[in-house]
Amino acid sequence: SEKEKDLLRVLYPDRKNSLESISRLLNRSRYAILLQAQAIGLKRPQHSHMWTKEEHRYFVMHRKTMSYKEIAQHLGLTVSAVSHHASRSGLRQRPPGRPWTEEEKEFIRRNYKVLPTREIAAKLGRSIDAVINLAGPLGISSGRSRPWSEEEKEYLRTHYPLVPLEKIGAELGRTAQAVAAAVVKLKLNRQPPRPQVPARTTQAGAGWEPEPNRKRRLE
Repeated sequence: SEKEKDLLRVLYPDRKNSLESISRLLNRSRYAILLQAQAIGLKRPQHSHMWTKEEHRYFVMHRKTMSYKEIAQHLGLTVSAVSHHASRSGLRQRPPGRPWTEEEKEFIRRNYKVLPTREIAAKLGRSIDAVINLAGPLGISSGRSRPWSEEEKEYLRTHYPLVPLEKIGAELGRTAQAVAAAVVKLKLNRQPPRPQVPARTTQAGAGWEPEPNRKRRLE
């Protein structure tokens, strides 16, 4: 009814009024409240609002069984707003990573400065970032840089004219500075070589003359 809409216009934009309380007051479901608010153009503050105790309690209760998207839909928030609240509350969802075995650590110690990081990651079934992040605690990330393999050099020659240094470094498990140093060492040029235009051939070899000159001599 129009009376309900007017009440919704007053209550909905104020974050102090949770969707739960509005739905109880109007005897409507949360989903109906959200649909009606969208239909009449109402919005709620997303990031700068103060979360109510009821909203926070709902988040804490369901954060391990529901996705941020589901929680956001239930509370009438954006996924980003829920994620920000989780970070501020120290309750961000972080899936536990696969623990490193001693065999994997030993493999990295022996091969980190011998094999490309991408190859190490592929052999261990890990991401490149995971290998790099473990190298520091293992005490093998500093010192002499890892030599460049012929495969890496060929990749650099092929992609340097078109791909940013950061992306090449991410692909090869190298820093942008390391890629830049290799570029200088290999004397690579960012601009691809220009296609050569074939030289103009003459009709009668070196003695050929333009058509106007021949006509003039005949006269």
